[in-house]
Amino acid sequence: MKRILAIGLASVMFMGCSGNARNISLESSVEPTSESTDGSTDIVETELLGLHVEFAEDVDVEIEDGAEVLLDPDNADVGLVFLTDRTVTDLEIVELTFLDVDQQGEILWYAETVYSQPELTADDPLLVIFPAFGDMPSYGIEFTDTDGTRITNTIGISGMDGSLFLDYGTFVYDMPEEATQAYVTAEFAPDELPDNSTLYVIGDEEDPDLRVMFTTDQTVTGFEVLVLGMSDIDQNGNIIWDKQIEYMIPEFTPEEPLVVYAPNPGDLPSLGISYTDIDGTERFFVLSISGYDGSLVMSEEPLD
Repeated sequence: MKRILAIGLASVMFMGCSGNARNISLESSVEPTSESTDGSTDIVETELLGLHVEFAEDVDVEIEDGAEVLLDPDNADVGLVFLTDRTVTDLEIVELTFLDVDQQGEILWYAETVYSQPELTADDPLLVIFPAFGDMPSYGIEFTDTDGTRITNTIGISGMDGSLFLDYGTFVYDMPEEATQAYVTAEFAPDELPDNSTLYVIGDEEDPDLRVMFTTDQTVTGFEVLVLGMSDIDQNGNIIWDKQIEYMIPEFTPEEPLVVYAPNPGDLPSLGISYTDIDGTERFFVLSISGYDGSLVMSEEPLD
């Protein structure tokens, strides 16, 4: 079953302003002090120490004149506030383009600076108005910490709960002539699906156990959604998969994400994908749910 969706994608609109200092809700990164048994005051630190990012409508801090940055006047969509508990230097907001995945599985991003400032302090947060975020990171931040370490992070929005997060990123500053492979991702599908997506349902559409959205940054061919079963185990203990083609797209493009509703995979993965990459390589991935944190894992395995 294939259904083209026409569901509007809700976006958070944030109207910037200029002129006076402004209040934009941040829970304190240091919890209230408490009296210890010996009469001294203990400071209870939380995980919000260091540089972090919040949606503008979720924080209550003062933004001074000049600390508001509009990246694209024609596409002002999401306001993010960057805060720190200590002074960091040489801060840059970078626009990201996927390049490749190295031999260690690290994603390489081409980073182009779109804004910079000498330092960011605890007293002067930075408000940046970004264009709409896509399904994969399109912006990042880098800065030098107090110990001299250069920190490079991508800025992402979780497809599961819509929360913001900073994640380690490997940034490259010289664009190579041509990427060698596409960046195909799988994440939990949001409640409101993009209106340019295709929905394919395996099982119950009304109450699916698993909702996965696939995206790609480049066109790949022969994209197949596979239902998996265990056929055998080889002498090295690796599972040999029985693959049944459930759905196939001749060309899977960045402009049209694919959403798949499927039954609960249980203890053994039951969903996979395969496709031909831009360099002609045939690739096969198995989807599973992490028993550690419940996240969606896409693991590449050899073709039989």
